[in-house]
Amino acid sequence: MLAMLRGQNEVSGAILHRISHNSGVAVRETAARGGDFESVATGLVAGAIESATKMGLSREEAAAAAADGALRAASIAGSHAFETVEKAVTRSIDGVQVVMKKPTCNQQITNRIPELLKGHYE
Repeated sequence: MLAMLRGQNEVSGAILHRISHNSGVAVRETAARGGDFESVATGLVAGAIESATKMGLSREEAAAAAADGALRAASIAGSHAFETVEKAVTRSIDGVQVVMKKPTCNQQITNRIPELLKGHYE
């Protein structure tokens, strides 16, 4: 994770965005290969926590960004993926309790699209 995040003079917002994006990519790839969502999500958050101070971030910010990206991707992958990732990232990881931002109404609806469409297009 650290190698993907290195860049010269990046502001913390850009780094947090990259952490979130990379976490989403990892979860999408996990879904494509039928992998273990819990292990991947836990590893993503742990990696973000470990590299946070080197990137000038708080451990909590980095953990939340990794969890956010993982959850967004998992919500598209389906309810099993979402529930598994949510369970993994909402417990304490490496001494950090992940605190997620409350999603906006649009994010809540977007997260439910797979559930709402289930049975209509299968």
